[in-house]
Amino acid sequence: MALTDQLERLIGQGTFTDTGVAEELVRIEPSHELAHQYLMRFHALRGDQSAALRQYGQLEKALADELDSEPSEASNALLVAIKAGEVSLQRSPPPAPAMTEAVRTGPPRITIRPPLTRYPDHSKDYLGEGFAYLAKSCLSRFRCWIVIPWPATGYDSASAVDFSAVGRAVDADFAVDCVLDWRGATGKLFVSLIDCRDGSEVWSNLFPVAEDELQAISSSVAGAVAASLASQVNHITLLRHARSAPGNPVAYDLWLRGHQLSRLWTTEADTQAEALFRQALALDHGLAASHVSLAQILMSRSQLRPGYPNVKQDREEAFRHAQDALALDPYDARCHNSVAWGWLIAKSPERANSHFRMALDINPNDSETLMSVACGLAFLGHIDDAQSLATQAVQLNPIYPEYYSDYLALIAFMRGDFRSAITAVEKCSEGFPDRSAIAAAAWGQLKRPAEASAAYHSFATLATSLWEGPRPADADRLENWIADVLPIYWPPGRQRFVEGLRLARESTAETSAG
Repeated sequence: MALTDQLERLIGQGTFTDTGVAEELVRIEPSHELAHQYLMRFHALRGDQSAALRQYGQLEKALADELDSEPSEASNALLVAIKAGEVSLQRSPPPAPAMTEAVRTGPPRITIRPPLTRYPDHSKDYLGEGFAYLAKSCLSRFRCWIVIPWPATGYDSASAVDFSAVGRAVDADFAVDCVLDWRGATGKLFVSLIDCRDGSEVWSNLFPVAEDELQAISSSVAGAVAASLASQVNHITLLRHARSAPGNPVAYDLWLRGHQLSRLWTTEADTQAEALFRQALALDHGLAASHVSLAQILMSRSQLRPGYPNVKQDREEAFRHAQDALALDPYDARCHNSVAWGWLIAKSPERANSHFRMALDINPNDSETLMSVACGLAFLGHIDDAQSLATQAVQLNPIYPEYYSDYLALIAFMRGDFRSAITAVEKCSEGFPDRSAIAAAAWGQLKRPAEASAAYHSFATLATSLWEGPRPADADRLENWIADVLPIYWPPGRQRFVEGLRLARESTAETSAG
């Protein structure tokens, strides 16, 4: 029996457990679409959505390289179903309520209007088609939404468009509207992002463009769209995923108030925020954002409270909440970031790295996620990636909150730039022992005993005044505490920090003896 016949028989039987035939077909013919579809289903049914999306990417590339074409409507429909969670691990379906209105599920959907091309003749039309393809490819890389085709008929690109009608026609939430104008000395690209729910303009911008810059411009447009939609995508997904109707609005308000408090980074604010998150979960246990925020409070509590005795129990509870959040909303980068920190604290670097990378894959344009992931990757030893992401985070949010400087100090220390680490610490307010510890270790590595001694004295004094652990709070206990709350897994980075702190401690002893 021919391989294609065998594959069709497996598909007809609904058997997606043996990939041998499909893999052999892809090896022989890289653009074999049916084989790629089979492998996409195989991965999705195992719960590995990332692998399914990578398989689609391989199909898309093979078709473009070999046939100069795009995936078929069937492949795109399968991609939409996988992203929407309709092809996944088999679970017992919940009982359906009687006579309920169909509710859209899964992440938001975006469609791209075929670009209008302004030029005296049609010689530049192909550039508009090329840009549309590139923009679709760039936007499709984001797992937090689905890119769907523009309606085939009824909405001519050259005429005025009712975007609300487009939304109803193809079930789209947003549309990207583009005009390429080549009539001047320099090309111009006008881009608008339209909310199809009410036809309002969410964002618009003008990009200068040359014919050989379409690839770079399409990436810039995708990034700008992602940044403009970040909060709306999170909110839409929160309401749609794993629930058919919005949750308790009071619970959402409690979470929002707690989230604002948690950004103050004080023991008192965290205590109030924790209470609000727990109230929110009591009202709506399916609110993933509350699980994430509570996990972050519990993971970082020992950093604000030196010697905190219940750190083990808090971390275990934090990890449970992080995993609950991920199960509720796997399309939210914050959920993956929270799970990643849980795995990092648990000393599981491969799992931590995987979830940090997925957080970036889902939303590479959220500055808070970028900065947090950057620090996590630095602790894993991925220094170049960490520095690049931190730079992007600051570019996206140049007026950043103070805690960014903590992350920047740690990233600089991990890459051995001790002076930059000290500069970042000096931008922060005093009163936090971990900041003094970073400065002490950096001065120690720079062989500056006077400054190292002063910073270490500040660290020891602050940590001792806040100490909740066994007495006395001697130097060994203080240094063990700070080494534990900064989960540096990368051996050279951890050794560098411990050694710098030891040198600072010795400088303090020498100063006292003198």
